[in-house]
Amino acid sequence: MSEPHDSQSIARRRHSIRHRFEYLAVVAVRTVARVLPRSWVMYFADGASRLFHRLDRRRRTIALANVRAAFPSRSEEACGSIVRGAFTHLGRHVFDLLRFDTMSGEQMLELLGYPKLVKEAPKGFDVRQSEIKHGTIDTIQYPSKTVGTNRKALVYTPPGYTKGEKYPVLYLLHGIGGDHLEWLKGGHPEVILDNLYANGEAEPMIVVMPNGRAMKDDRAVGNIMAPDKVEAFATFEQELLNDLIPYIEKNYPVKIDREHRAIAGLSMG
Repeated sequence: MSEPHDSQSIARRRHSIRHRFEYLAVVAVRTVARVLPRSWVMYFADGASRLFHRLDRRRRTIALANVRAAFPSRSEEACGSIVRGAFTHLGRHVFDLLRFDTMSGEQMLELLGYPKLVKEAPKGFDVRQSEIKHGTIDTIQYPSKTVGTNRKALVYTPPGYTKGEKYPVLYLLHGIGGDHLEWLKGGHPEVILDNLYANGEAEPMIVVMPNGRAMKDDRAVGNIMAPDKVEAFATFEQELLNDLIPYIEKNYPVKIDREHRAIAGLSMG
């Protein structure tokens, strides 16, 4: 006996067809990953991620709700960034995409390599407080011999900054689709650090926010996974070591031992 053509049976069939299509896409990406260079694999993985991104709006909506529930103090942009990061990561392990809408916010962060959170950050941790002292953000241009041009970065100096004192230094990297301005558009580390300093909960430090796309046209436009841009991300490692860090150590009073120099960030960090 054939299945009745009611709305529920039609929906089930569409759901089954979509999952079969997803499975074929998974097999294709995994097959490609075995034979092509890494830059090509990243390109195809990103393509798979974009494909599932279009197919699975419903599951992404549920996932975003899960993240909001787990981290109520985070901004809408920050919650969206967690979902996009987890979704892109799963695009490279795409069998797992079928369980995307069942993952909690904490599981998404663990998937991206973050340690399990003991507790959520206190409410207002990233809200600017007018009654406390604030640090300063400057745009610098440093000569990049690696790239062959002058490149921009942001430098945050803490409240009360003086060149007569040595400071720890943090190199804070953006995500793969951003640039040196990305942190100021959503994360606002200058606000978080100012609040921590006011509460005596952190040691004052200098924070450097560079553009990790080490190429002459380093704008975050077009296909961010194009081969030349993927290569530029790898080139940045050498530029960081040979150009940016020496410039910062020459022009800012930073401590240069390993205990007082750190690197962190989003997917590029």
